[in-house]
Amino acid sequence: MNAYLSGLLVLYALNLISTLSAFLSLSGGSLNLAIAGYMALGAYITAWLVNSYPVPPFLVMTGGMAACCVLAFVFENLVRSLKGLYYSLASFALSQIVPAVFMNIESLGGAAGYPVAAFIPPWYTWACAGAALACILYLSFTYAALYLNAISHDTLVPALMGIPARPIILSSALISAAFAGLGGGLYALSFGFVEAQHFTIMLSIYAVLTALVGGTQTPWGAPAGAAVLTFAPELFRVSDQWRYVIFAFILLACLYLRPAGLLTSDLFRRKRPERTESERLS
Repeated sequence: MNAYLSGLLVLYALNLISTLSAFLSLSGGSLNLAIAGYMALGAYITAWLVNSYPVPPFLVMTGGMAACCVLAFVFENLVRSLKGLYYSLASFALSQIVPAVFMNIESLGGAAGYPVAAFIPPWYTWACAGAALACILYLSFTYAALYLNAISHDTLVPALMGIPARPIILSSALISAAFAGLGGGLYALSFGFVEAQHFTIMLSIYAVLTALVGGTQTPWGAPAGAAVLTFAPELFRVSDQWRYVIFAFILLACLYLRPAGLLTSDLFRRKRPERTESERLS
């Protein structure tokens, strides 16, 4: 495999992980724009741990994911009374704060960036992306997915039926933050350099857009959306001046023709065989 294709597949894996993070928050009915902040935290914590201690990459990425979970726990409890647009604005503020903090820490390179001493092969990133997708697929077959779907439509009715709405929403936010931290850690170890300017709000918007294009009704929408937003611009690389214009029109066409996403639950629903006339009369 040549370096170009390998790097493109690594980029796809990173996009898939960030899309899964956005997928979880959207499945719960929340527009979380803090994904870039969690990725920045995961990247810097992973880079600092791998530069400071001789430990395997898996352990340092676990440390980054744990830090993101702690931050998400604090944030979700602080904004637990905010809903809808106000929650999105609060998460937007968090995505701006975290990279700005690291940009002003001189021991971590400041605005110049922070080099990473370790490096992981491409297959490591692919394996982590596959594991993250497998985790989401497993959760989609549990009652947690049904509860999350019910809560996304109305939080009051599920609570009256005995469904613990708040713990489920919090658990979803923690898993989403952990995935974002995993993506940030893989980014640091794959490219060998962490720069705070990379983790802008556009990274969060990109992840949310990818999840919406792929579809939020089924976990398979995340890899489909990540494939479109990763490989589609490369197909038009022959026209550098127009490729992003063409790509934008493709996105608009996808959102117009498939407003629920490229992959919906109807495509995976098992069709019942049509009943005969005698069966309908009996």
